[in-house]
Amino acid sequence: LKEAGYESIKPSKTAPILKSKLRQAYQMLDPLDSQEAEEMDQHKGRFNWIAETTHPSLRTASSIYSGMPPIKGSLMIMESLYAWMEAHKEEGISADPANQEGFMVYVDSDWGGMHSINEELRSRTGIIIKYNGMPVYWKSNLQKTQFHPEEGAKFNIATSSAAAEVQAGAEATGVMLHLKYITEELGMEVSSPQIIYTDAIAAMGFFRNT
Repeated sequence: LKEAGYESIKPSKTAPILKSKLRQAYQMLDPLDSQEAEEMDQHKGRFNWIAETTHPSLRTASSIYSGMPPIKGSLMIMESLYAWMEAHKEEGISADPANQEGFMVYVDSDWGGMHSINEELRSRTGIIIKYNGMPVYWKSNLQKTQFHPEEGAKFNIATSSAAAEVQAGAEATGVMLHLKYITEELGMEVSSPQIIYTDAIAAMGFFRNT
């Protein structure tokens, strides 16, 4: 905050990015000047570093901000993120020695959530994995697409909420298996089978029957 010149910003515990504010920001399309654009890259670096090291709950907001073009509306979003950071700067990742619940995996997706704002067709995957209550892996990013040469410029984009949830769940499963192999190599106790928590009924049905 001090490095960015926002150590005195008014703190805000509101979600760092609200869709209403994001929609407003994307209507402010005047380009940033060269200095503002350079500073935007610096802001992206700070937000992503904090989101990847100490504040998992900032991950989605930092990812969305990093995907913004250098427009005047990005300044409003940037200030919202710094206000959130000011309110949560004393928080971080902690471990509870009494917690022995092992791995807990949570996954969700947002089907085409940015389409009404910037016409982005891809859905977003969100994953957080905790070990004994402490986050050990987290991510929030647009789902990857695949190019089909035989069909021309056609991309495999989720066309339903269920498809987006299944894709997110499949990715979470792969990550969990990787972490499970690592913990087993280290001689750590890992419960089996591993439960993955999702709120998507369609995805649950798919995984139970495959």
